Amino acid sequence: MKSFLEIVQEAESSQKHHVMTFGRMNPPTTGHLKLIHKVKEVADKHNADHTVVVSHSQDSKKNPLSGEQKVKHLKRYSPGTNFKASSKEHPSIFHHAAVS
Repeated sequence: MKSFLEIVQEAESSQKHHVMTFGRMNPPTTGHLKLIHKVKEVADKHNADHTVVVSHSQDSKKNPLSGEQKVKHLKRYSPGTNFKASSKEHPSIFHHAAVS
């Protein structure tokens, strides 16, 4: 029979972690790239997956780029990063965290 400690250690070793961030990033800046690099760094340190979610908001004044355009530009600036755009159906980080 396994001890309680063995059961806890097995559960901890089977856990998979995920590092996420969410931002408007409209337009992406060097500060956003620093955040993206930090997300990847923390994910690598903990042997975890990572996702950067950008908002889908778009208007002519403060949000000139669509979510798809932001993802396209960010993939060029930071290859190997997992980018996703939010949507009306999945507008917040909580929606994306639930499926990760």
